[in-house]
Amino acid sequence: MPRPRPPYPAVSGLFGKPTVLNNVETLANVPAIVLRGAEWFQGVGLHGAAGTKVFALSGTIRNTGLVEVPIGIPLRTIIEDIGGGAPEGHEIKAVQIGGPSGGCIPRAELDVPADHGSLQRLGAMMGSGGMVVMDERSCMVGEAFVVAQIAPAVPVTVLESEGASGTTLHALANQAMAQSLGQPAEALLGAPAERLLGFPELAGVGELLAQDAPEYAVRELDRGDHCSMASVAAFRSDSGEVLGRILTIADTTPLRRMALEKSRFIRTMVHELRAPLGAIRSLVEVAVDGCLGPDLAAYQPLLARAGARIDGLAELIGDLLSFLQIDLERQPPIPPLGSEIAAAVAATVEEHRARIDARGLRWSVELAPDLPNAAIGEEDLRTVLRNLVGNATKYNRDEGSLSVRGETAAGFVMIAVQDTGIGIRASNLPRLFDEFYREPRPETRAVEGNGLGLAIVRRLVERVGGTIDVASVEGEGTTFAIRLPIAGLPAPLPERTNQVDCCVISTT
Repeated sequence: MPRPRPPYPAVSGLFGKPTVLNNVETLANVPAIVLRGAEWFQGVGLHGAAGTKVFALSGTIRNTGLVEVPIGIPLRTIIEDIGGGAPEGHEIKAVQIGGPSGGCIPRAELDVPADHGSLQRLGAMMGSGGMVVMDERSCMVGEAFVVAQIAPAVPVTVLESEGASGTTLHALANQAMAQSLGQPAEALLGAPAERLLGFPELAGVGELLAQDAPEYAVRELDRGDHCSMASVAAFRSDSGEVLGRILTIADTTPLRRMALEKSRFIRTMVHELRAPLGAIRSLVEVAVDGCLGPDLAAYQPLLARAGARIDGLAELIGDLLSFLQIDLERQPPIPPLGSEIAAAVAATVEEHRARIDARGLRWSVELAPDLPNAAIGEEDLRTVLRNLVGNATKYNRDEGSLSVRGETAAGFVMIAVQDTGIGIRASNLPRLFDEFYREPRPETRAVEGNGLGLAIVRRLVERVGGTIDVASVEGEGTTFAIRLPIAGLPAPLPERTNQVDCCVISTT
């Protein structure tokens, strides 16, 4: 079964091993190209296209099955000459090509070459090579509904009119649309369109479905903290009559949130860079002007403060580069055997040993015997632990305690970092992993940091299929627990969510 990525197959595929995945059709072409050469393969296609394509013919057609044809051959040749056309004297109405994500090509366009560019111009694609033929007995609205049922993340509703009265009735609804409206699918069947459009989720789209509305229109629906994009497209009969309209509603709340976060990120980054530079400049001006006299010893505290500011800027720049690099890397750098937890924990504790001892912290490391390696890069693991142990040291109390535990649980390696520090307010927990976020509390003002550490930790953990959780009690302490996939084993699948709603409206 398909699975979300990362980890990518090239890192952890079959049996948890690095695996090369390609379409069987692609692999089958390799021997012929090697034996006969690239020029031969390029000469097989028609009209400048290269190679062949395997199509799976199905639907209302005489000859079904797999056929291999030169790329660029007309669709009509595939359907009528090879497939034998529609059975029992019926006429071809349309062909659905490219799988559920493809498009339908009407009979008038069947002479189109079966190549990538020509199909894309008609709103279709080759895709996996699926080709479903439909004759005049097929209902295109019903076919659209079938596709929507195949893709449960695309809720679909169909409206049609009731005879001469012209009353628009609700005819079809898949489970995803019913769930998005909070109604049983059966309860929506036969209901007036006004009832459907009366739901808050569809408020504002009624005028887009009017008889005199444009054939294609897009509108943003704003409901306070939730927004979506509604697009309406008309569909026609063979004679050109508008039978109805397809309404698609896509949840754009995450996109708006990303835009706002990007603006906030830039503003915060400018502040984080400008503030220390201004402080450094002031300190340098005092030293250059000799405001404290000729004795250099008087300037040592100022230079030390300037040095600390420079170190903070260097850390910020390093975190920004790490943050951006995570987004640019398509595949995380994971060694074939994964990364050893014990070695990374020991190196991290040793790195922070001076600060731990300076604060008089009692520390402990408890790792389960034979702890398996984690499916994460060594440097990424060190970065994760460096941030978590560093925070447990900075936000702890003098003579408090710090512990690192490691064990296996439900197919994951779990690492928990616990402290007895100032804790985190419950109201601040939802924003804890936001970029540049730092708790606005008196206890945190004097603590060094730029608010990027936990955001980096979350991205590093989640991009390899892991999770991170936090439990905290204000004034008592905090525990961060990360779960990382075990090297050589695939990570469990996360839950899927619906993001797109679609309606098909028929008005005849």
